[in-house]
Amino acid sequence: MKRAAAFLGFSLLLLFPAFWNGFPLVYSDTGTYIASGFQGFVPQDRPLAYGFFLRHASLSASLWFTIITQALLAAALIYVFAKLFLAETLKPRSFFLMGILLCFFSTLPWYASFLMADAFTGLSFLLLLFLFFGLNQKPWRWGALVILYWFFTATHLTHANAHLAVWGILLLLSMSKAIRQIVPFKRVLWVGAAILLNYLFLPSFHYWAGKEFTYPKKSYYYLSSRFVENGTMKAILDQQCATHNWQMCQYKDSLPTSGSDFLWTEKSPIYKLNAWGKELTELKEINKAVLSDPALLKENILYLGKISIKQTQLTAVAEEYLPYDTLTPPGWEVANHFRNELTPYLNSKQQQDKALAASPVLSPWMHYSLLLSLVILMISLVIGFGSNRQKLMILLVLLGYLANVVAVSIASEGSRYNSRYYWLIVLCAMLILFKYFKEKWRFKES
Repeated sequence: MKRAAAFLGFSLLLLFPAFWNGFPLVYSDTGTYIASGFQGFVPQDRPLAYGFFLRHASLSASLWFTIITQALLAAALIYVFAKLFLAETLKPRSFFLMGILLCFFSTLPWYASFLMADAFTGLSFLLLLFLFFGLNQKPWRWGALVILYWFFTATHLTHANAHLAVWGILLLLSMSKAIRQIVPFKRVLWVGAAILLNYLFLPSFHYWAGKEFTYPKKSYYYLSSRFVENGTMKAILDQQCATHNWQMCQYKDSLPTSGSDFLWTEKSPIYKLNAWGKELTELKEINKAVLSDPALLKENILYLGKISIKQTQLTAVAEEYLPYDTLTPPGWEVANHFRNELTPYLNSKQQQDKALAASPVLSPWMHYSLLLSLVILMISLVIGFGSNRQKLMILLVLLGYLANVVAVSIASEGSRYNSRYYWLIVLCAMLILFKYFKEKWRFKES
């Protein structure tokens, strides 16, 4: 009974941003997720998985049900992870206290309360850790865990790439006997197979949902936007327009200077060529030409490194909480599919242009919380505190953070891509402190 109460209390704590706002938090992309979930189409530039989740978790009745489900999933996975990390079950009061601390010192509640696929970034990585470090289970339980992992990972296109990078590093580390004693080499290999099958699961899910066996058809536009931003698209157009009949050639001397402008402004070639209305497949050819040129490939790799370093410095929270009235995608989709919630939606702090004011307060607080957590984890690794298993978990969480940064930087950038993940770092720091003080107390008692 106490455990159930602690679990429910933990979940409710994660929803305090939504209670404060008066409604679940939304972003411009939320409209696409609602529409795709209810209409069953694969969005042009993102997977269907989160839209599918949003519709069914809401019971087609209330978006509150969606974020309640997100909070329950987060609470459940954190409880299991804490048990896995500490090799013991947390007492109800300890678990509830952890929920309070995570609400004060991490970004987790701001994503549990957010109607965006970013809510699943950290959770998908927790599931990856369960695959690496989970104890032996019955085959059907492993099967269920893998399917859940695939679905969580399929909610955003960057997840699988980040996981693959972490697995690649662990594979190299597995050359060491000490690492193989923690994670058996066979386990590393079959988890790697599960990660690779992410790339098959997503189009399979789209096919199962009644559509084509496909990735989002225009997701490669984001890569093109990077090439526009760093100048390599103009370079390849200058080189090859004489021998190729690309429509983009007519705009090679008037390309935007930023990738965002290329994708979203009306003066961009994307809009002039109606590329969001019909697929501009020549961008695939141009992307391939850029990546096939050794000099331009090297330039892009250096640019990726530069942008990744910049991305690590973007730690703001709540920058996305702009107002979205009924003339914006989130507003009109709420009006279309959750009409009974339109009034509280419009009366929420976010739609009254008051939620954005939280960012200047939250951002430095969360930034210093992240830095302190990093210091705690680095000290624990340097002084050797904790078991070898715990230290490897911490290392993978830190590598996951960097892999997330690089995966995002390939095609985009923004603070939410960092803040959606780094609550995991704060969680690990809390667990290390919990272990330290518990052992210190036990030593005093003896």
